[in-house]
Amino acid sequence: MGGVLCAALAACPALAHAAAATCDARSIAAVAQADVFDGAVATAPDDRVVAQTCKLWPYDATIRLAAIAFAADAAAPGERELQLRVALLDAASGKVLAGYTQALGEDAAFELDADSLRLDTARYDVAPGTRAIGVVVHSVARGPSCPDFSSEDALTLLVRDGRTLRPVLQRDLSLWQRVKGEPCSPGQGGVITESAELALAMAPQSHAGYADIVLTANIRTLESVTGGGPDAGRTRRARQLLRYDGTRYVATSGGNASWPFGN
Repeated sequence: MGGVLCAALAACPALAHAAAATCDARSIAAVAQADVFDGAVATAPDDRVVAQTCKLWPYDATIRLAAIAFAADAAAPGERELQLRVALLDAASGKVLAGYTQALGEDAAFELDADSLRLDTARYDVAPGTRAIGVVVHSVARGPSCPDFSSEDALTLLVRDGRTLRPVLQRDLSLWQRVKGEPCSPGQGGVITESAELALAMAPQSHAGYADIVLTANIRTLESVTGGGPDAGRTRRARQLLRYDGTRYVATSGGNASWPFGN
């Protein structure tokens, strides 16, 4: 039986995000009560849903994918203790086949809204008969007004082991940093910042049964101009190779460890 790999993804300035496909009541109840997770969420799980997204898996239409963030209490947005649950469900019966859970605590730098979760069903074939899926967790928190650095879209890759989805990689995919100058004084000129967006692709070679992963970073460097004129910008691209060591994906020895890969 082919394994299933799932990605849970969690920036500097917040990126726009599309409305997520909502889950039906049966799927929400199944994910809330399934014994593959540690404990039931609540007797009325709909009241505790903070973010949700569900869809049929194009790779296998007998499987329905779900990613749901439940609040553990009735605290205000930005102060909640959340539990993210990622599940594979039988599309016909609605039964949860495998699951992953992650605790997420909200604060000034991290907050979810209704559309913060997105399922990625691109063709991430990590091994013959094994395709990856992804979940993007996007924060809508404002964060600090004059930051030195920021990261967002935290990627968690999960491999199916029976009824469990096991994490094999965690990675921030959207990053930003101040390189030079005062962060709150862009009008003075000389403030240099960099932003990076990372994408992953499966490489043709493999190790320990899984294909290598190539991370590609599209990096944009901006330098502010005195008087508030248009920033002078330039772009470059960098890559890092990840290999599976039998437990998780790690950077290759001697590989690119510069920003944003070494964050």
